[in-house]
This record gives sequence, C-alpha cells and structure tokens, in this order.
Amino acid sequence: MARLFPFRALSYDPTAVNMADVVTQPYDKIDSAMQDRYYNLSPYNLVRIVLGKKQPDDNEEHNVYTRAAETLNKWRGEHILREETTPALYGYSQTYTVPGTGGTTGIPAEIRERRGFIALGQLSDYADKIVYRHEQTFPKHKSDRLALFKATRAYCEQIYMLYSDPTFTAEHVIFEAPPPTVGDSKTVPHVTRSPDLEIVDEYHVVHRVWKVTEPKLIREVKPQYTADAMRAKVQGEVELEAVVNPDGSVDRIRVTRSLDRTFGLDQKAIEAVRQWRFMPGMRQGQPVAVRVSVVLDFTLR
Repeated sequence: MARLFPFRALSYDPTAVNMADVVTQPYDKIDSAMQDRYYNLSPYNLVRIVLGKKQPDDNEEHNVYTRAAETLNKWRGEHILREETTPALYGYSQTYTVPGTGGTTGIPAEIRERRGFIALGQLSDYADKIVYRHEQTFPKHKSDRLALFKATRAYCEQIYMLYSDPTFTAEHVIFEAPPPTVGDSKTVPHVTRSPDLEIVDEYHVVHRVWKVTEPKLIREVKPQYTADAMRAKVQGEVELEAVVNPDGSVDRIRVTRSLDRTFGLDQKAIEAVRQWRFMPGMRQGQPVAVRVSVVLDFTLR
C-alpha cells in the first residue's frame, strides 16, 4: 500500500496578489506566447519559477534554474509565498465543459469534474509493486525538472498519479461537507463543502482546492510490556494504522508492522493507542475522521 503524508505547503498570500494572475498551465503546455502573457500578468506569476525565460548569456552559474531559486527565495522573503503553519492534504478538482459541447455547437454542454488530492508520497522501488509506471516520460523533460528541483529544493509541480478507491473513502473525507444535516423531516447527505480556493483559468476550467489538516496528539498512553516479553528481552517497534474520529477518539486500529505476536506486544500497542486522544483533523473549521499511521517503541531500560 502506498504511504501518503500531509505537508507544509508554500502558498501565495491572497492579500498580496490576485490569485488568478499568478497561476499557470502545466509547464509542458506553456508555449512562448503563453509565457509572455504570464510574465505580463503579474511580477509574481509562477511561470518565473516553473518555466523562466532563457537569457543569451546563460551559463552553468547563471541560468533559468538559478534564477528560479533566487525568485523563490525572494518571494518567500517578501512573504508573497508563505509556508503553512500546519501540515495538510489538499483536495483538488477541475470542472470543465467537454470539448465539442455547449456554446455554438448545438450540442448541450456536458460538464465534468476530475477530482484528486495533493500529498507527499513515500518513495518505493518499482519492484515493490506499490507505484506503477503509467506513461513513458522523456529524458530531456526529466533532466529539466530534476535541475529545477536541485536549484530550488522545492517541488514546484505535482506528479500526476492514479489510485484505486472503489468505496470513495478519500472523496468523502476531503470533499464532502460535515455529516448530514437533519432537519424537521429530511436529511441532506453528500453536500460538497465550499473550497478554500477557487480560480477560473483562461480555458474556463474551474480549479478548486480544499485543505484538510492532520490530527494533533494531545494525550499519549505508553504501551506496557508483558511479563513474558520482558523475560524474552523483546525490543523494537510496532507500527499501527488507526482512524482518529471527529471527537478525537481512536478506533479501527490494525497492525501494519508487527514486533511480536508471541508475547503480546502487538496487542499492548493497540491497547495503548486506543486510549490516545487527539485534536481532530479539520477541513474548513469542521472536524473530520482521518486515518493515521503511528509507531510505538518498546525498549527495555
């Protein structure tokens, strides 16, 4: 199973820029005319980092990558870009009209939406069959993006990936409004909550972003050794996966990396985590259930 993590993103300060003027299409879709237009839209347009203009005197020491790094650092220093104080996952959707429908085509407009989320992913070898290649990428493009990363030490764009979620678990957690509202005689389920950011691009695609923060541990109970485990001098770590509920309680705990099934330490780890309490994960001010991974250490002293 892929392991994903929240992260502290660099975000534009919406009081310092007009958000619609600083975003771009993916770098490999930007031609020279689009690049010029983005440059003219705002001195803080992201194109200056993801696809800056080349200069005649570029060399190993001064080039598009070093300028991107200088620009990124400058914007951070000016607080145009701010690092989020809390790690988070980000839901992301694109709502668009299917080409060839609507407008003057005489065919009713067909509206579709693509949804996903942005997170950090743990690297794994292809041989582990956790992440699979889904396209052939070109060496030139890979070396270009690697050079940008090495200069900026920042991931300026996402890697597009597909994941299987037949029960729509991620969809419910990230995009839906808090639990159904019960009125006088009716329940309103599955209401998409308002996004934290919404921008319409030059192709009339509506981009929306939702922020989901991770739970914070506020009460920890240490796991206890069993007598048999102490006599056997068993030491190491147990890794668990659990769900932190909207009230901060913990359930649906399972062992993902066992230390000891013989002397009962796995069970002791579960019993300890079941007593933990969290400040729950939040989405737009509302508590939500979040799946977490925790590691408990058993050390003899």
